[in-house]
Amino acid sequence: MKYIVGADRNQISIMPDTLEDYVDENNICRVIDAFVESLNLVVLGFKHAKLSSTGRPPYHPAILLKLFIYGMLNRVRSSRRLQAEAIRNVEVMWLLNKLVPDDKTICNFRKDNKKAIVKVFKEFNKFCLTQDLFSRETVAVDGSKFRANNSRKNIYTREIVDKNLAEIERKLSIKVTEYLGELEKNDASEAAEDMLNINNIAHDRINQAIKVLNEPKPDVSPTAGKTPKQEMEEAIKELNIKKHELKNIIAEMDKAGENQHATNDSDSRLMIPGGDGRNFDARYNVQSVADVKHSLILDFDVTNGCNDKGQLKNMTDRAKDVMEVDSINALADTGYYDGDDIAACEENGITCFVTKPLSPGQAPKQLRADKFKYDKDLDVYLCPMKKIFERSHYQTIDGKQLPVYTCNSCFQCPVKNLCTKNPTGKQIIRNFNQDILDTVNKRTEENTELYKKRGQVVEHPFGTIKSVWGFRNFLCRGFEMVNAEMALTCLAYNFRRVFNIFNNNNKKLNFNT
Repeated sequence: MKYIVGADRNQISIMPDTLEDYVDENNICRVIDAFVESLNLVVLGFKHAKLSSTGRPPYHPAILLKLFIYGMLNRVRSSRRLQAEAIRNVEVMWLLNKLVPDDKTICNFRKDNKKAIVKVFKEFNKFCLTQDLFSRETVAVDGSKFRANNSRKNIYTREIVDKNLAEIERKLSIKVTEYLGELEKNDASEAAEDMLNINNIAHDRINQAIKVLNEPKPDVSPTAGKTPKQEMEEAIKELNIKKHELKNIIAEMDKAGENQHATNDSDSRLMIPGGDGRNFDARYNVQSVADVKHSLILDFDVTNGCNDKGQLKNMTDRAKDVMEVDSINALADTGYYDGDDIAACEENGITCFVTKPLSPGQAPKQLRADKFKYDKDLDVYLCPMKKIFERSHYQTIDGKQLPVYTCNSCFQCPVKNLCTKNPTGKQIIRNFNQDILDTVNKRTEENTELYKKRGQVVEHPFGTIKSVWGFRNFLCRGFEMVNAEMALTCLAYNFRRVFNIFNNNNKKLNFNT
């Protein structure tokens, strides 16, 4: 038995004469090439799309855009790795006409064209619309947290700053006390030292020659040759500098109206990771809206909000613009259950299907607020114990007067202690938009089959991008650069989906229609 034997490296062989022969007709590289060539890069705002009459010849932006799209499709995101692909990858050689831009040029292209790259993603979605790839009826919205190019140590919360300031104040108090004690000690010993110095002058001169002969290596430590007084002065100075820095951070937070301040990547924030199992860290919250027909990403938005609250209208409005419709159905999870946001959606032609979150509190499930039924005609609530809660007064919350419902029989109820810890009895505060929320709740419960599509549609892109492609963190920093990076990722996802859809139907993508 023998091993499988490869070709002899010294054997002369007949290789294809051109790069064209290495890339077959169905290769996705040809689709990338056709798509980029169909774009008007001048209108999109790409740098060097219009040549100047002077200066060194630049690379055509189409060349570098093709390289980035190919890299995202093949899980190659680093500028240095993209440069390496241009040297060793035959497909990239064909795509770039054997040009090899250096990693700095590749990196600068993304930085100089961050807004134009986002427009390319939108241009591809316009093509998808012309190909009837969107349902134009129902979308799903979700958010996912991606690791930022920043360390959690570079993000300060108000709690952390207050804690550090208290510790610095404590250390300053100790150092100042020690410093004052050292001054008193020095003042008491100055007179005695003056007398001793006169007697020691002769002794010092005698020993000088011996010290020169036996002098050890100099101490280069930061405290070498420093008196305790000087060391304390430097320590106090350093503590005051840190104190000043922390106070500046508080001023920045107050100015921005936020509870966090980040250095290195100022737009990232500390967030709870969600479902990917990673630690509490510096992240961005990426919002996405996908169409139910082929799970294509209609649009995205990179935010630094720690939750999804208030994002439903923002994302559904984007979906309406992409699909050029006036009304759609929107599927979302409990993170988007916000009265004002849902009300705004319903008023603007967006039919919401959002699951209601479980009522908070320590009461048993059968006694929680969601089990209290509202009678709109009588304007009362009926509790699980068949007691009536009538409107008793109003309470101001976030500038709105909200009605409060109470029951006169609450104190005689045998399960009061289980139902509420309020000594004045159970109170139900009716949301300002509760009528709309009740309608949405009923609609969602009655359309379970439609709502089940939410996870299948919008979580598919995030699952592919994170788990299959391994894209869990951003390489860039700041909203604009992170948006460009996410646009390339969403473009690559949609590109691969559309390519597969056409291939499965034995059709060819034509960007000239």
